[in-house]
Amino acid sequence: MTAIGEEAFYGCTALTSVTIPESVTSIGAYAFFECNSLASITIPNGVTSIGDWAFFGCDSIISITIPDSVTTFGHSMFFNSDLLKNVKLGKGVTSIGDNTFNACCELMEIIIPDGVTEIGECAFAYCHELAKITYEGTIAEWKALKKMNEWDIGTGDYVVHCSDGTLDKAGNIIQSA
Repeated sequence: MTAIGEEAFYGCTALTSVTIPESVTSIGAYAFFECNSLASITIPNGVTSIGDWAFFGCDSIISITIPDSVTTFGHSMFFNSDLLKNVKLGKGVTSIGDNTFNACCELMEIIIPDGVTEIGECAFAYCHELAKITYEGTIAEWKALKKMNEWDIGTGDYVVHCSDGTLDKAGNIIQSA
């Protein structure tokens, strides 16, 4: 098995845990769409692409790590995943698509690699609990990163920890390294 196809587990509301085999290299669009009991998923290194809406409405996932091998990261991927609190994006991710974490009301912390060059429209919209973004690059790189319209609309007062200091939500330096 090398791929999980589009809509493979669409609406499987009793699915609680998934361990994807090491042989899988892609997860299709809508693959786990509205699997609202899915609490645990292990994505192996070797997966290079995850399609649009892949984990939309997976209300029971609390934490997710996207492996370094993932280079294609679909838009609206975790949209409306109510309990998602912590996310670590792998070093292969170069952009965060539109609505990727929109309405993840419990999202508190995300780690973004320095290779990310763009954050899409409404990517973190209505993440009311967002408190900490760890950006693995410098303050100058964070400020240069292209952030689309309303990327953070409806968020609380988060801080951005960069390798050389910390910024407030408005982009003001509050601590230098």
